[in-house]
Amino acid sequence: DSKMKKEPCFCPENYYNFSSNNKFLIKGKIVDAEGKGIDGGGVLAWDQWWINHYFSTSKSDGSFELYSSYPFYHWMVSSTLHEMIRKDINPDTAKTINGIPTINLGTIVLEKVDID
Repeated sequence: DSKMKKEPCFCPENYYNFSSNNKFLIKGKIVDAEGKGIDGGGVLAWDQWWINHYFSTSKSDGSFELYSSYPFYHWMVSSTLHEMIRKDINPDTAKTINGIPTINLGTIVLEKVDID
């Protein structure tokens, strides 16, 4: 209804890590071709056997942190009207930061898709 009052969404402290995991972390930033952060991009990662997974979204600046209760081996990012990128990682390359094995995926550029 267009008459409804629009207010900012309240995001609880655990909004980006609702499962409160702390055994493994991948992080990075999703940007468009112009380098602008993509808000609400999807981040998904799996265990070694593609059975278990966790999901999160990017923040307004495009940054994301995806926590897990096990090491990640596969990941993908995507966003509405943008391409999807999927890659593999070796959890043995993680650096321990604040007691959590962490892999920084860096800046991930998603190109727009042509829907015509």
